[in-house]
Amino acid sequence: MVRKQIIALFIIVGVSLFALSSAVAGDWEHVGETDGVDVHSKEVPDSDLFAFRGEMTANVHIGKIITVYTNPNQRPHWVHDFGDSETLDITRDSERYWIKFDLSWPATDRDFVFQGDYDFDEDNRKFTARIRSVQDERKPEDDCCVRAEGETTYTFEAIPGQEMTRIVVESQTDPKGRLPGRLVRRTQRDWPVVTLTNLVERASASNIDIDPRVSDWHDVDE
Repeated sequence: MVRKQIIALFIIVGVSLFALSSAVAGDWEHVGETDGVDVHSKEVPDSDLFAFRGEMTANVHIGKIITVYTNPNQRPHWVHDFGDSETLDITRDSERYWIKFDLSWPATDRDFVFQGDYDFDEDNRKFTARIRSVQDERKPEDDCCVRAEGETTYTFEAIPGQEMTRIVVESQTDPKGRLPGRLVRRTQRDWPVVTLTNLVERASASNIDIDPRVSDWHDVDE
C-alpha cells in the first residue's frame, strides 16, 4: 500500500520532478522493460536519489497525446491519486499550476507548484514539455500537504507515415518528508511505466481531439 502511495508522487503531467541531464553524472543504465516501456536510471551526484528515464512507442496520434497532456481538465482522468489542481497562469505554450496528490494514511499528502513550458518543433515533428518546481506567492505552503519539489522533461515525437508516437520522459523528484530512500528509489523505477501507460490509454480514447497545431505531423513529405 505504501509503495502504491509513493508512486503518486512521481505521476504528473508532470508529475513531477528535479535536475536532469545537466545535473546528473554518468550514463543511463538499463533497469528493465515493462508493458512496452524501457526504463533507465543513473545516479545523482551528492544524493541518495536517482534520475530515471522511460521510453516507449505508442499507437496513437501525437496530437491526441498533446491534447491530454496540456489540458488541465484531463488531469483527473490520468494522473494517479489525483487530489486537486489549480491553474495559476496559462497560455498556448505554458502553464503555471498547483497540484495536490491525495495519499492514504500513513503517508502525508504531497503538493507541488509547477511551471510548464512547451516547445513545438515543427521541423523535427517533436513536442517538448519542460516542467519544474517554482515558488509562487499565490500558493504558499500550508498544512494540507508536504511541499515536494521536482523537474521533468517529456518529449513526444511523431513517426511520419504512421499514427505512432515515440515518447520519452526523464525525471527526478524530491518528495521531501520522511520516506525510506530505498523505497523511493524502487518506486522511481516503476513510475515511468505507470505514467506513460496511463497517458497513452487516456489519449487513445475516442473523444480526445487532435491538437490542430500538429495535425499533419504524421504526414509523409512529398
